[in-house]
Order: sequence, then structure tokens, then C-alpha cells
Amino acid sequence: MRTTSERTVIVARGGTGAVTGWDDPRMPTVRGVRRRGMTVSALKGFIIKQGLNQNITAMEWGAICAANKAVINPIAARYTIVSSKDLVRLPQSGPKPP
Repeated sequence: MRTTSERTVIVARGGTGAVTGWDDPRMPTVRGVRRRGMTVSALKGFIIKQGLNQNITAMEWGAICAANKAVINPIAARYTIVSSKDLVRLPQSGPKPP
């Protein structure tokens, strides 16, 4: 995904009503990214990993999402639900557990 970070373009988007404000999840701002579900620790880690640089660089959204995934995966609860109408009983074969 290609996202512009030029302030004039971002402000123009806000002026047309295409977005609701600086914290709109579609905006490439810290507030917008936070509303998408980015954790502060993942964002901070990604910024530190990029390092200080005066060159213009293109950062990939995939790398930012991967940093967030690395923080969220160990703490995220995972649930699986099987509806009783879709339940299929499978006979167990083999040795009995001790």
C-alpha cells in the first residue's frame, strides 16, 4: 500500500471531508495508526528500529504490522466456538491414555 505522508496532502484530505480528523484510522498519523489497533510499545519499537536518519525513506506497512503482531500475539486471547448443530462426533481409536 502506498501512503503519502506529505502534510499538505493530508490536510487537503481533511478539508474535503474524506476523513473525520487527524485520528481517523485511514490517516497515516500516530493517532490514526493507534485507532487501527497499533500498540504504543510496537510503534515505539518500530520507530527505534528505523533509527535516526535524514534521508527520505519508504517504510512498509507490512513491517509496522509485523512489529504490532509480535507484541500482540503472546498476549492475545484466542477462542474457538463450535455450534452444537455443526458438531460432528468422531470415534476415538487407538490405545487408551494412561
